[in-house]
Amino acid sequence: MISNHNLNNPSSYAFVSGCWNATWLVGYAMDFDREAKTILLSRENPDQQSAENAMQVAFPNDQIPSSLNKGDTVKVIAHLYSGVTEEMDDKAAMKAGRHVRMEGVYLGRPGILDTEPDAKAALESTSAISMPETFTRASNHFELAGFVAGEPFQMDKRVIFLLQQANSRESLIPIEMSGKQGIRFRKAIRVGNPIFVEGLMEPVQRGGEIQTVARATNLRRVEPARDFTFDSVPEWVLDIRRRYLSRSAG
Repeated sequence: MISNHNLNNPSSYAFVSGCWNATWLVGYAMDFDREAKTILLSRENPDQQSAENAMQVAFPNDQIPSSLNKGDTVKVIAHLYSGVTEEMDDKAAMKAGRHVRMEGVYLGRPGILDTEPDAKAALESTSAISMPETFTRASNHFELAGFVAGEPFQMDKRVIFLLQQANSRESLIPIEMSGKQGIRFRKAIRVGNPIFVEGLMEPVQRGGEIQTVARATNLRRVEPARDFTFDSVPEWVLDIRRRYLSRSAG
């Protein structure tokens, strides 16, 4: 896991395949599986928690700390990937490609900027050491840099596009935008172009399953020297552009 020394140095952990990829998420450890190395994270009040409002974070390269208890408030730093994994068949991949999964690289206590005092709490009536708190906007945030892998499309009131960070199915990250903002940005999203996405993580219920969605709140142009570690466009990006130009010409 990331050392505490590097927590304030995102460039030490926020790159995947040369592209900026980081998620900062604070919530309650509703449940966890030490054998499977997964945590179920909920941002709802403890008395309102259910599997329907929880998001799973896997820690494939680390152990879940023995000190973690259910209900603890924790901070996770994770990398985002497509819900698709390389071993899935095409049918499973088509379904999994509609959502994202998180792979954690840090699990610890929230920072002081991740929470704020709960203004509704009657502070004079409690003798607890820990004061009631609520989550701030900084406690649910992701940032991704990559290349648009296909034409954005509209589904219900959502605009969806794929952001690619490497030549693999796992790196095709579905990004959603809602409402008028999504419709406005849709016209500016071009296949093969680099783009930087900011947003938040949301649990949604679709098709009888709880899925985690990357909901974009802002799109901006990339800063190559900051957002990528490579100096020239990778060959797989050139392939995306060639395929798109070929279809457009036909």
